[in-house]
Amino acid sequence: MSQNSAPGCSPTLYEVLGVSSDATRPEIVAAARSLVQELQSDRLASCDTEHRLQMIRDAQEILSNPTRRRNYDRILSSAARPAPEIGEAGPGREVMRRDGSGTGLTLRQHLRLGGALLRRCWLEDIVFEGVDFSRSDLSGAAFDRCDFINCVFRKTVLKHASFTSCVFCDSAVIDPVVGHTDFSHSKFVRCNLRILDWSRCRKHGVQRWDSNSGDICRTPARYKGHPGSSAADSVQRLRDTAWAVGVLMTLLVGLVLVVELVSRVDV
Repeated sequence: MSQNSAPGCSPTLYEVLGVSSDATRPEIVAAARSLVQELQSDRLASCDTEHRLQMIRDAQEILSNPTRRRNYDRILSSAARPAPEIGEAGPGREVMRRDGSGTGLTLRQHLRLGGALLRRCWLEDIVFEGVDFSRSDLSGAAFDRCDFINCVFRKTVLKHASFTSCVFCDSAVIDPVVGHTDFSHSKFVRCNLRILDWSRCRKHGVQRWDSNSGDICRTPARYKGHPGSSAADSVQRLRDTAWAVGVLMTLLVGLVLVVELVSRVDV
């Protein structure tokens, strides 16, 4: 597989690290460490330096993970890196960063990588359905006016990300890493917002609706399995019931042992 970029495309992750496409994991880690040390030793640090450092970290993150690397290699070989269309972000168009640079990947390809390279990207007016963003780093990305249906954000990094005027439906935002995250004028319908620290978010005009009534809810709905999946809901309810029964049985056994011990002491 060739690691050369097509004209007008962003460099491949292999080119970012200066390694061949068959490089081993230790070689990838060593190359990334060497580049980072070289850039950090440069006294004339600039915005471009920070951008290059982030590209190196992203490349190491993808290529050091066997599953993500296989997906990335498959993307390079199957698509042959054709020149992407320029314009509004979409499944078949190159995703652009907020600074105007290109990522070299389409949205569909980014999602196949688990959203690991969507940091500081510009993604607006898009409908995401059934996408799992768990543990992805979406810091600094712009998702303004997007719709998220049956999506999961579990332990997702959302620092400085923008979700203004978005609609979240049957989705879960669970224990995300937030900080200056903008949810202004967004709507949450039948969503679980567990362990979401609103004090570190911009939330002007946010509206949340309960799962049953049309009223704005004051407490987040309980997340049961995958949002919108009745089968997953049933399994989660069974697990909750089994856990409660187990706790009750443990307490009863403990109570019986205590009573028996007291009776023996009295005798």
